[in-house]
Amino acid sequence: MRTVLLLFAFLFIYNFCNAQYVRFIDRYDLEVEDTTQSDFTYFELIWEFGQAVKIERFRKDSVKVSESTTLFDSLGNVKGLRIRELFESGKTEFVYSGDKPKREIEKIRYYENGEVKSQKFYLEEKLVNEAYFDQEGQSVSYLESREATPNGGHEGWTNYMIKNLSYPQAARSAGAVGTVIVICLVDKEGNVKDPQIINKGECHPSLEREAQRLIEKYPDKFIPQWKMEKW
Repeated sequence: MRTVLLLFAFLFIYNFCNAQYVRFIDRYDLEVEDTTQSDFTYFELIWEFGQAVKIERFRKDSVKVSESTTLFDSLGNVKGLRIRELFESGKTEFVYSGDKPKREIEKIRYYENGEVKSQKFYLEEKLVNEAYFDQEGQSVSYLESREATPNGGHEGWTNYMIKNLSYPQAARSAGAVGTVIVICLVDKEGNVKDPQIINKGECHPSLEREAQRLIEKYPDKFIPQWKMEKW
C-alpha cells in the first residue's frame, strides 16, 4: 500500500474577499493589458483573502485548466504555495504543494481515473522520496528524462544574456518591445542546430535578428537530453 504524503493543511477559506479582479494571458504566458489590441489565450480570476491569493485560470472557452493558492506572512513573503492542474474533463492531473519555511515540496501526478501516477517529495531542494504507479495503483518502473539545458543551467543562460544581449538601435528608435520565441535542436554532443523563430512577424525584425544572433553565437555547449530507465 502506498502512502501519500501530506505536507500541511494549507488554508482556511475566509467568508470575505478583500479584492477580486480579472487578468488576461496570451499563449506565451504574458499578461495582455489591452484585449482590443492583442488576443488572449487564458483569463484568470484572482481573489485576495487577507494574506492569501487564489488564482483560477480558464481557457478562452471558459474551460478551467488550473488553480493556485499562495499564502503570505505578515511581511508579504511567500509561506506556502499550492497549484492544481486539471485534465480537460476537470479532474486533477497534477498537484504541487510547497511549504517555504520548512523547505518542503511535494509533487503528485495523477491518471485521469484518479489513481496516483507519480509522487515526489523534496526537502531543501533535494529529492528524498519518489514512487511511480500504473493505472491500477501498482508500483512500476519509470523512465526518467532531462531536457537539454544550457551550460550552467538557467542561471548560466541568464548571465550570458545579461552580458551579450543588446537593444537594437532600429527597435529603440521605433520604441519596439516584445518577446521573441526561438526553438532549436541540440545534438548528442550539445551543439545547437537549426534555431528557428516560431512567432516570426510578431516583433520588430531587429529584435528577431538579435534573438537569433544570441542563439547562434552561444559559445558553450548545452547539456544534452538524456533518458534513464530505473527499476
